[in-house]
Amino acid sequence: MTLTQKIQLVVSFLFLFLAGTIHQEYKKPFHKVTKQQLAVNLKDSFLLTVNLGMKRLISSVLWIKTLIDSDEEHYTKNDLNDWMYLRFTTMIKLDPKFKEVYSMGGQYLSIIKDDDAGAKDIFDKGLSIYPKDYFINYNALYHYYFELKDREYALQIFKNIDHDPRVPFYVRSMMSKAAIEGDDPELALRLLEQAKTLTTNEIILQKLEERIQKIKKGEP
Repeated sequence: MTLTQKIQLVVSFLFLFLAGTIHQEYKKPFHKVTKQQLAVNLKDSFLLTVNLGMKRLISSVLWIKTLIDSDEEHYTKNDLNDWMYLRFTTMIKLDPKFKEVYSMGGQYLSIIKDDDAGAKDIFDKGLSIYPKDYFINYNALYHYYFELKDREYALQIFKNIDHDPRVPFYVRSMMSKAAIEGDDPELALRLLEQAKTLTTNEIILQKLEERIQKIKKGEP
């Protein structure tokens, strides 16, 4: 193990130790406080300056910590100020090629948090780095088509993965028909079922299943 690797290992342990200490010492308030109020986001400029050349390591630690702290509180202000969105953008600045942040992070903001603006920004950033990645494109397509109602751009995204063998035949054949025809429950069900195969996150799976059942019952 090189000296640099040893230093990185020590720093990572210090980060985890600090996080654990803060968690143990913190006294929970008697009144309910949201994650949005409790979340601590260090300034990007600070992390970009004081990172000791370990941007990827710090980004990975932040990713793990964010997954542990993740919440299901909806954020509909569309002002790009949700604490999870801010964490994801910090990770991207530290490590622009952190693919999971774009695919899973964007999906979480879209499906769980209802943060349309945040999810859009994360997906857009992801598509600029990984224009042909199947998972990022598929999740972005879903977000643009159903959440943002921007079917024209969703079809543009679809062209990025049109020839990918993993694209279900029904998605390929129905996207062109559904372009400007309004809501399409059958297509929605197909895309939601496919989305379930692209994630292992239990919370996301549960939310996707709830949406599937609502569509089957004819609920908005």
